[in-house]
Amino acid sequence: MPDPAPLLQRLHAFSDIPADAERLRREALAESLERGRLAEEAARLDPSAGDIDALARLALPDAADVETARQTFDALTEEEKRASAEAKAVRARLAAIEDDIAALSRAGAALTREDLDAARAKRAEAHSRLGAALDGEPSPRREAFAALGDAERDVDAVADLLLSDAERCARIEAARERKAAEQHAFEKLAAARMNSPPAAAPRKRSGRRCGNAPGSRRARHAP
Repeated sequence: MPDPAPLLQRLHAFSDIPADAERLRREALAESLERGRLAEEAARLDPSAGDIDALARLALPDAADVETARQTFDALTEEEKRASAEAKAVRARLAAIEDDIAALSRAGAALTREDLDAARAKRAEAHSRLGAALDGEPSPRREAFAALGDAERDVDAVADLLLSDAERCARIEAARERKAAEQHAFEKLAAARMNSPPAAAPRKRSGRRCGNAPGSRRARHAP
């Protein structure tokens, strides 16, 4: 009768198969869950990381690429902070100027050089109308002469108000000029911020080039 010991030894080698199969099943399930979690994380990234499987096949970035991207990102972050602080300061100055104008205007409407220029332009127009009506009928001449008189009085009234309230009018006009300058500066700053690259751009470009996007498995192990 043949010795059964060798056969038993060979059969014993298969005794771990059920345990190994269960272990492989658990590992496959864990890997599937991890892939699903990574896919959900990748879908939430902004900017999008794209196909994470294709991304995982790309080479890891070297230390120089990572350092260059970090320095660029830090520089853009600092620039954004500086621009935000400057915009806040401009808004504060504009609010202070508005308060100054409101306080100076409580004593009544203040005239400016523009008001005087407008009155003078009206007077010049009245002169022209009178000159054109001199050779015409009496009625148009009288109307033109009356309009000229009204225009002369308007010029005198504006000039008198400017002289009697010169300091307040000058301060209001100066405040309006400062306001216009600050508004222009704010518009330039807003345009510069609109045209500047977003702070995330360097990180996005570096990640796509090096196969390393924020939130990906390779990114968590990058230097």
